[in-house]
Amino acid sequence: MAISSSLYSGISGLNTNGNAMAVIGNNIANTNTIGFKSSRAVFSDLLSASVNGSGGASQVGRGTGLSSIDNIFGQGTFESTESNTDMAIEGEGLFVLREADSATSFYSRAGAFRFDGDGFLVNPEGYRVQGKDFDVSGNLTAGGASDVQVDSNSAIPANMTANMTLTTNLDSNANPISPTDRFTSVILPSDPTIAIGDTVLVNITVAHDGGVDYTDADLSGDIDGASLSNLIRIDNTTYSAEYTAEVAGDQSSLQANINITTDTFSAAVPDTYNYASPATVFDSLGNTHMLTTYFSKAGDNSWNYNVVDESNQLVASSGATPLAFDTNGSQTDGGSITISGLNWGGGTTVQDIKLTLDTTQYANESQVISNAVDGYGPGDLMKISVDETGTVTANYSNGERIKVSQIVLAKFSNFNGLVKQGMNLYSATDAAGPPRTGVPGPELGNLFTNALEQSTVDLAAEFVKMITTQRGFQANSKVITTTDEMLGELINLKR
Repeated sequence: MAISSSLYSGISGLNTNGNAMAVIGNNIANTNTIGFKSSRAVFSDLLSASVNGSGGASQVGRGTGLSSIDNIFGQGTFESTESNTDMAIEGEGLFVLREADSATSFYSRAGAFRFDGDGFLVNPEGYRVQGKDFDVSGNLTAGGASDVQVDSNSAIPANMTANMTLTTNLDSNANPISPTDRFTSVILPSDPTIAIGDTVLVNITVAHDGGVDYTDADLSGDIDGASLSNLIRIDNTTYSAEYTAEVAGDQSSLQANINITTDTFSAAVPDTYNYASPATVFDSLGNTHMLTTYFSKAGDNSWNYNVVDESNQLVASSGATPLAFDTNGSQTDGGSITISGLNWGGGTTVQDIKLTLDTTQYANESQVISNAVDGYGPGDLMKISVDETGTVTANYSNGERIKVSQIVLAKFSNFNGLVKQGMNLYSATDAAGPPRTGVPGPELGNLFTNALEQSTVDLAAEFVKMITTQRGFQANSKVITTTDEMLGELINLKR
């Protein structure tokens, strides 16, 4: 009978509106849940019954049912926070998380993360955030995502210098380094027995000019046209030499013509270079050492260079390949050399450093534009930071910033195919489709640090839904009570 079916229609209305009220209540309860996506209950009518009347076949509805409860994956507003590990996504992406020692992935929009005692980036429930690792060169690895972890309890070891790039300008107006004559005193023998053709030994004393040290100077000259030979440096101021006598007897009246050539490089002789640039390098234990590059202008558009260590020992030079420049001041040749076999002692590794000189020759004063030296000393972890690309960087006390991992995001073709697992987590199903996983960007969403995504629940809208749902529930209950009264009248017909 139609009267009885209306009871069941009313019951279906009570059940459906009751479920809708549960959805509304859950939305309101999660008003302040970060990353929460509000839900809605979708109703559908039930299969209708067919009845025959004078006008032909018709249908009578049997009530309503709950078609689905949809999750509304809209964009939530952002709340600024003071924690650098708090993150919010602008776009469709989801954070990827896993339990410890588990391959099962979960997904979330809640970015309230922190580092635990083992250095893992986790959510409040301990699920580990997933990211792509960087290799030692600072490039992303080709493998899949793994736990984001920074070892917070260990220092990084020293990394010895392997490359040094010196960018300089060398003054085109500098004077070339050229031989310099210095006064000397020569002690000639006064032996009357000297015969023509005898080999005669003389002593030469260098006259210092303004305190300049000529330790590494070269000597040349003649005695009345007889060339000097077997030049020997006895000390910083005294040399000995030999010549072949061209006259017999006393030699003290002969004319001595001695040259001191100072274009041979010496770090101790300022006249042998135009400009010097020091650089600090690191050995295998993290100790610092000084390498100084000295530039000497050889002529137009040509410069020699020499590299000395902290004890002023020559360790490298341009040799037969000086720096060459064109008429515009641009470098055309030279400037690349390997400093081999640096042995600092103290248990350090013998070190090779590739030196690259990136120079110009303009009419400006000689100056260092940049001095890029790799390597570093040991350091302790001071801070962990996350930037807006999702890159996790470890900052150390030695000034090094080492990229550790880049957080990955995932998206699905059907977000409503995800299943809520509680704790702000979703799990994937076949209905959601395969995840598209990658680093933050226009496709998967942009990342914001020091921010959290707020709940998408609109309280005003939820209260309106609550009123309409309540009225629907009341109306359906009235259908049941009215049908009951009608059945009572029917029963009373028998009296």
